[in-house]
Amino acid sequence: MKTTAIILLFFGATLTLQQENPCKLPYETGPCKASFTKYYYDWDSKQCLEFMYGGCEGNANRFESVDECYESCPGAEQESDNPCELDPEPGPCKALFTKYYYNKESKRCETFTYGGCQGNANNFETQKECEEKCLDKKEDVPPADLEAPTDDACTLPKDSGPCKASFRKWFFDTRKKVCRMFIYGGCDGNANRFETKEECQKRCVDTLPASVICRLPYAMGSCSSKIRRFFYDFETEQCKAFTYTGCEGNANNFPTAYACYSKCGPVE
Repeated sequence: MKTTAIILLFFGATLTLQQENPCKLPYETGPCKASFTKYYYDWDSKQCLEFMYGGCEGNANRFESVDECYESCPGAEQESDNPCELDPEPGPCKALFTKYYYNKESKRCETFTYGGCQGNANNFETQKECEEKCLDKKEDVPPADLEAPTDDACTLPKDSGPCKASFRKWFFDTRKKVCRMFIYGGCDGNANRFETKEECQKRCVDTLPASVICRLPYAMGSCSSKIRRFFYDFETEQCKAFTYTGCEGNANNFPTAYACYSKCGPVE
């Protein structure tokens, strides 16, 4: 009886020690098929990394956030005091998750394709989360809504990047002075890439000076709709109606004559 009690105590103590030090365990996705973003401590690299948890079983080396992971594994050495300085890391897995990372070159939060496991801390669920973490730390970067509207992003060429995903994004066409849709591959690329047409227009089109917009020739576009719009005729200094087909075209395109004259007339 005494021997049995000692054996139970020994195994109980061993189990307790294992439970108290989950940081040495390998990450474990478990047998279920869900996809929950969790974090584990990588004993070799001394870093907390992201992985996809299946939703059941697994082990104790699983944390809800990077901060919880580092707090639970006091020997951890964060790869950088500022994860925003890190390059995006897709990781070795093959999933296609659109995440955000801070691009220290363009000083913007941009999308990349995350494979679903490992990677690094420069990996955010939303653009807002990325900006709150990284833009606030950069004294030389103004908030997004205060950025200079004619910044370098709008002058860059379209860049789909080398990856093979298919994400619908928008870029500013410097020749036609209009925002156009393109297919982004999911990694690299440049800062002339926006989530919506409205975001692109706000940053690159709405801020164009009248001297640029109002000298453009009217452009009907390449679609099949018939929409009554107005353009500014620089030669006659008048706003004139034209039929817009609904896509492409250029920035010399206004919903009303009043909007046209408000922007362009007269132009010196």
